[in-house]
Amino acid sequence: PNFFSVYTFAFLLRYQLSFLKLCKDFNLDATYGVTSIEKGILYTVVVRHPNTETGFPVAYCFTTDHSSEPIIEFLTFLKINGMNPNKITIYVSKTELLAIEMVFPSVCRIREHIVRQGSVTMNNKTLQNQVMKDLKVLVHSEIPILFSQILTAFLLKYSEFTSFIQYFKQKYLDNNWYKH
Repeated sequence: PNFFSVYTFAFLLRYQLSFLKLCKDFNLDATYGVTSIEKGILYTVVVRHPNTETGFPVAYCFTTDHSSEPIIEFLTFLKINGMNPNKITIYVSKTELLAIEMVFPSVCRIREHIVRQGSVTMNNKTLQNQVMKDLKVLVHSEIPILFSQILTAFLLKYSEFTSFIQYFKQKYLDNNWYKH
């Protein structure tokens, strides 16, 4: 099917709403090509389930509009219904970033590709797992001075991986992706 105009709808169930209100860290995931509808995008808000410690979807938005407008409306709807995040993780989308900044201007935005890049540039699985753990500690630090101390230790610990550290600095630090 092909819609001649843009099309958007969002939904969540009552039990998902209760998780939405409880959680403070969210992932906004965009999936393309999930239907036969041309240019369709499914946005999913995912939280960490408190019992299983796995990703748990709490809200959905399907759209054919690739601008930030449907994401802004979706996040505004979630905010009105109790979403109060400390952090939102996204992939590499300026559209998503703009929407988050419009609806939740003081929320920390984390780009997921930084975490993934650590595992791509290091061939040792044990080392990759350690980098992932250290990055999670870094991005979840709540106190600015503690963040600075953890960041300094992280940069020193992995300084031999120059391409990763350069990528990390350019994409994460230089562009101010981490904000308290």
